[in-house]
Amino acid sequence: MEGQARSKVEQIEKLWSNIQNKNKKIIDKGEIKKIRTLIGEAKENKQRSLSQDEQKRLLNVEEELAKIDPDANPSNIPGAVTGKITGVGSH
Repeated sequence: MEGQARSKVEQIEKLWSNIQNKNKKIIDKGEIKKIRTLIGEAKENKQRSLSQDEQKRLLNVEEELAKIDPDANPSNIPGAVTGKITGVGSH
């Protein structure tokens, strides 16, 4: 379980690095959603398996992501991200 959470942090950082290397004006929402989902999954296990350094790295990616995608603000991500939009109009 511990190795799985660590690999998620590395996966998140790799995806984030790919986004940063692209033109800032062209941001793939699919990649952002993937990162947000991985962050949610990593957060579920972080108390048990991530070191403080890894937790800081995860938070750093969350904060940077929030700058380019306001929907990804860390305070808006409770645990695992489902990608569902709630409270918007009628269904």
